[in-house]
Amino acid sequence: VYPFLDEYVHDPNFDVSSDALETVRVMFTGLAAPAGGGGGGSGGGGGGVDGYNDDTDTAYEEYKQQMEGIAAEFLERTYDPIIMDRMNHKCISSNANYMTRRMSLQLLSTI
Repeated sequence: VYPFLDEYVHDPNFDVSSDALETVRVMFTGLAAPAGGGGGGSGGGGGGVDGYNDDTDTAYEEYKQQMEGIAAEFLERTYDPIIMDRMNHKCISSNANYMTRRMSLQLLSTI
């Protein structure tokens, strides 16, 4: 987490900085798109497809709950070094560029 918040977030390349903040968001919330893209639709070729989607949804929910627990534990242990020192003093300071500040505020509101 620290290299993302210390280095990559402040990269002048917008793609790098936005990807860094998105990665931090996923780490802190556990909310990422399912590996299969999640775009199933209900059109159907048989019961096997539906069973697969149900299994995938269940596995994703279990994964999401596990990641949320890990993220919550991590933030409890490292709240001050991450939120106070890095987010508040580096990412939201007047020295940070507009997009870094905006995306950091969005991240904080999500957390």
